[in-house]
Amino acid sequence: MISVVIDARGGAEALARLLAGLVPAAADGVVREVLVFGADARSRDVADDAGARICADFAGAATAAKGPWLALLPLTHRRRRKSRRGSASAAACSVPALPKDGWRR
Repeated sequence: MISVVIDARGGAEALARLLAGLVPAAADGVVREVLVFGADARSRDVADDAGARICADFAGAATAAKGPWLALLPLTHRRRRKSRRGSASAAACSVPALPKDGWRR
């Protein structure tokens, strides 16, 4: 089963849509739990109403997750842009730092 970790900095409406989309996966037993970080007050209310766990940051969510697999879902995405040389490159992608003790359980 998967622990879904959501970066909620995109807003309460987007979070509500994403959480609603996860309901069938949770009902089928694919999603074990949902953890939300980066939420403002409205997003925290939405997450709490949906039964998601609220964490301070990604490291806290990754540490609190109980499932053997993590799925990190951003609320928004950025399109690929072309570099000066004309090849496609990822635009402004950041990856959280690995916790000191790693992510293994």
